[in-house]
Amino acid sequence: MIEGVVSGDNGPVSLSVFTLEDVKAGDFSRPRLADSFTPASDGKYSINFPINSQNISPGSYVIILKLTTGEWTKLQFLFGAKEVNYVPNSSTPLIAGTYQGYYNYDNSNSRTIDFTITVNQTDSIITGTIWESDDWGYGPSTFKGSVTGTNIKFIKTYNRSNYQVTYKGMYYPDTGQISGTWINDDGYTGTFTIYLDESSYYERRSF
Repeated sequence: MIEGVVSGDNGPVSLSVFTLEDVKAGDFSRPRLADSFTPASDGKYSINFPINSQNISPGSYVIILKLTTGEWTKLQFLFGAKEVNYVPNSSTPLIAGTYQGYYNYDNSNSRTIDFTITVNQTDSIITGTIWESDDWGYGPSTFKGSVTGTNIKFIKTYNRSNYQVTYKGMYYPDTGQISGTWINDDGYTGTFTIYLDESSYYERRSF
């Protein structure tokens, strides 16, 4: 059984259960369980999973809860051979997903380049692909970096060259935003801002 409290909304809450591996891969097409519940008037709830009857194998899972307000949250738990144990979220946030945003140059002729970034995550390590509205003829780029608390750093490498850009930013869980600064191999600098795409099933707000 998993217990908790939601605030600001006492309407029905929908829940979906995914394997931790699917969540890290951004695959939300195969929920292992789907259900809904209504919290008590004080927002308290308890979830009792009939997992054994669902033929779910022991392992790590993530519950995605959605309020009627559209807000989301996630809970991670371990399902052993006999019981379900709640695992508190670690200090490393789960930021995996698809983001849309832009970057600017720090000069008088500043340009704004739109881009899409897909983030994969294993613990504190992030990797992925970036597609830009103007890729300078280099095509999509890949990146690798890390997450330390809400601090994020990654290095982008264009696929058709060894040209690199280093990004440093801050993750804001309440809005699903990541913003910060960048510097490229030529010494040019600028800022960037990206937002979690609405199609990604990750909660970036806490109840």
